[in-house]
Amino acid sequence: MHGISFNSFLHLPGLLRDRGATEFEIGLIFGIGAVAGIVVKPLVGREIDRTGPRSVILASGALAALGCCGYVALARSATPVPWICFLRAVQGASMASLFTALYAHTAEIVPASRRIEGLGIFGISGTLSIGLGGILGDVLLRGGDYQVLFIAAAVASSLGFALSIPLRVAHQARVDTKGQFTVAVLQRDMLPLWFAGVLLASMVATYSTFLKTYVQSTGAGSVGLFFSVYSAGNIAVRMAFGKVPERVGPKRVLYPALGCIALGFLVLASTSSTWGVALSGLLYGIGQGYAFPIFIGLVVGRAKSDQRGSALAVFTSFFDAGTLVGSPLFGFMVRATGYSAMFVSAGLVLVAGTVLFARWERAALRPSMAAKRALS
Repeated sequence: MHGISFNSFLHLPGLLRDRGATEFEIGLIFGIGAVAGIVVKPLVGREIDRTGPRSVILASGALAALGCCGYVALARSATPVPWICFLRAVQGASMASLFTALYAHTAEIVPASRRIEGLGIFGISGTLSIGLGGILGDVLLRGGDYQVLFIAAAVASSLGFALSIPLRVAHQARVDTKGQFTVAVLQRDMLPLWFAGVLLASMVATYSTFLKTYVQSTGAGSVGLFFSVYSAGNIAVRMAFGKVPERVGPKRVLYPALGCIALGFLVLASTSSTWGVALSGLLYGIGQGYAFPIFIGLVVGRAKSDQRGSALAVFTSFFDAGTLVGSPLFGFMVRATGYSAMFVSAGLVLVAGTVLFARWERAALRPSMAAKRALS
């Protein structure tokens, strides 16, 4: 329910654009949410390691619901820019905290031998919410009323908070968690994963931030269509082929998955048809359906058991950093060169970044692989 609420704000750029904001300004406003998420992550990771994820889930869920209520006033009045920025900061902090805590909770209850599969299945809830949030906006905005959309978002988020109250999970409390975040940041074999988080987030920020204005500009498809097809592809690979990464090796699946995402960008750049938008959404869904749970699984698998909350907070911090970089950067590019050039650039950067990640990953893992060979 929190996901449906949050993803209904995929339509927020439309309201901002109607009020005269440029794509660059929209990117900056969305980037504020990423900054807020990054700022709270060290505290979130420490709290998860100290008391468990439940307390963070409840606190951030309540904050998310309150933040949605603030948007109801925004829709009917000439809201000052600082108030919009404040609301984005509240959303960014609450959803970043909630996202991290929910994945930490899932990692604690899923068997290690099926971790990527379990994380992928859990992620279906988020995937469904992307499609449903996009459709919800398409339906409620047919009359052009953003206030109705924001009320629906507030109701959905409130339901999400209520449903999380009975949540219970066994967790061993830890007294000393100081410095865990820094230790996780500097762990050698984690460094390529931090880079991957920035890379992937900065690229996919183009969809979450600019798809609405792209659809408005070209008249091709809709936000609901794109994210519905995305959700279908994402769920299909996780449900039908979720065991594949752990059977053949995570990275043998990861690289083709990132290639699918890059191809989706190129498809969207080369077409202005409804079918092109749908195909791009499908490729993005298939790629993200594998890529994100694999990255999360690698992070959890490499982290020490008493540092998983901090490690997940670091990864999602770098993911937020990617959004912070990608949203204004690609917003500026849209304004300067147009949507096609922006999507082509995103696809090519993702390909180049994947090659760099693969090389860095091999170098980072070389000492541990040598140690294992020496022991054997």
